[in-house]
Amino acid sequence: MKNIIEEAVAYAVKVNAHGDRFIQNLKLAFEWTGDPAFAHWIAEAIDQEKNILVIGRCGSGKTKLVSELLGMIDPSKKFRYIYRSIEDTFRDYEMPPEFHDRIEYSINMGKVPFHILKRDIPSEDPRYWMKPDFFVIDDIHRGDLSNIASRIKKDLQLPMIATFQSYNKDDLDYISIHLKRFFDIYIVVESYQNISHVLFNQGDE
Repeated sequence: MKNIIEEAVAYAVKVNAHGDRFIQNLKLAFEWTGDPAFAHWIAEAIDQEKNILVIGRCGSGKTKLVSELLGMIDPSKKFRYIYRSIEDTFRDYEMPPEFHDRIEYSINMGKVPFHILKRDIPSEDPRYWMKPDFFVIDDIHRGDLSNIASRIKKDLQLPMIATFQSYNKDDLDYISIHLKRFFDIYIVVESYQNISHVLFNQGDE
């Protein structure tokens, strides 16, 4: 295992003069894939701020992988967190506490009307209305995901990481029809630290 990781790192250094963060991200990604090529593509997607869709069944580890991806991103960057929960506060498996101070504000799609939790900053402070660096969208209904991803892609033009529950071919067809144009790379998770596929959006070709 160690030799494979070392080979993957050596390959990354050879093909591109990436910095230390990329190399560290490569190692983290490899823990989930066991495939040097998959690990490189994931680390590169983070480095290039690509739009990422994490696909898998309920309980497969999608949100855990999102947390790993967040750990790969520059910690100075803030994000807007859109999720679905019956709770008024975060649950541990939704967003680990170490990322809470990076949340610009969160939107709970499980509440009607939508429940918004802003950071503890006075409204007169300019930072209160600061635009986030990227979006994290986790475990929301597919129709909401399609609408929100469209807005982010077309109007805000900011990077995003999202999750999508997939059980059968109909779910994959939904991605192809309604979500494909919004994401650059798709990561298929079978179980915790078990990525089976990393796919690229090839456009309409």
